[in-house]
Amino acid sequence: MKIIYMDRKNRIIKGIVERDDDLWVLYKMVVSKDRVSGYTYRKESNSVDKIRPEKMSKVRIYLTIEVEELLFHEFTGVLRIKGIIVEGQDVGKYHTFSVSIGDEIKIEKKDWNSSYDKLLSDSSKPSAGDKILFIVMEGNEAYIALMNGYNINEIATITANFGGKYYDESEGEKRSFYKEVLEVIKREIQDKRVVIIGPGFYKEGFFNWLKETDKSVADGIHLYKCSMGGINGIYEIMKSGILDTLLKDIHIYQENVYMERLLYEIASGNKYSYGREEVKRAIDNNAVETLLVLDELIHDDTITKFIDESTKHGSGLFIFKATNDNGKKLKSLGGIAALLRFPIAT
Repeated sequence: MKIIYMDRKNRIIKGIVERDDDLWVLYKMVVSKDRVSGYTYRKESNSVDKIRPEKMSKVRIYLTIEVEELLFHEFTGVLRIKGIIVEGQDVGKYHTFSVSIGDEIKIEKKDWNSSYDKLLSDSSKPSAGDKILFIVMEGNEAYIALMNGYNINEIATITANFGGKYYDESEGEKRSFYKEVLEVIKREIQDKRVVIIGPGFYKEGFFNWLKETDKSVADGIHLYKCSMGGINGIYEIMKSGILDTLLKDIHIYQENVYMERLLYEIASGNKYSYGREEVKRAIDNNAVETLLVLDELIHDDTITKFIDESTKHGSGLFIFKATNDNGKKLKSLGGIAALLRFPIAT
């Protein structure tokens, strides 16, 4: 998100939505009773007499609403914010902002906590918009998915008619399969880095064909080995550390890094805490290196106090998305955990 103006003391932010992930950030930041302002469209009657049917036209106006309800479905790319108009035309009536990429929006929050600073800081980084297109080749199947910010979304799964052993199928069937995969890559490649992974030599077979068929697409593609196909192959390659440089600023990758470290500490170390009671004790002892919080809890009064107190002590903060695999793991641990600077007595 491009931040145009921010007044933390008065809890005012003004910015421009630059990518889909910014809509998720706004969805997590804006709550009931906050005020949202922006340009929008309202219907206005053009009727000149009462005999003819009224004609309605949309007029662009600037409004401020007091928020009552938010609705966000990620695949639509639109955040709907509904509330009562408190400034502008038709004060007292309801209006819904439909916020999408390119829109400018102003938010006046009723209160503030440090999680909002973290969300805005992460979303305003240039690297926050990095997108990785994964092609996972396994046998006669290609799993294609996009990693961007907070998500891994499946784009396509292409299955060929031949079996898993390449020497058993005709060259014609193989080329047809490869061409179908290439068509998807060409459709999706803009502004993305491409990584081809998979077990065995299936990825090399496709990549060698790609270099001969379309060198412009093949140039710059990263090729790595993993032992599993599908989305499991992507998680495996994330855990391996091979793509650290490529993925280091992508939120969902960082989620995986923090969760792997937490699980390691739980299994074999002692510099961790999870659950409200244990985390509070760690904060009271100024032992928290990084606080890990589920996005569903950032408006919880107790969790808010934990966040503010730990950040005052110089602790880091990382917010997990509840719908991701690692977010579900954190939820099973109470929705809040901490990586510690030093162990504390239980």
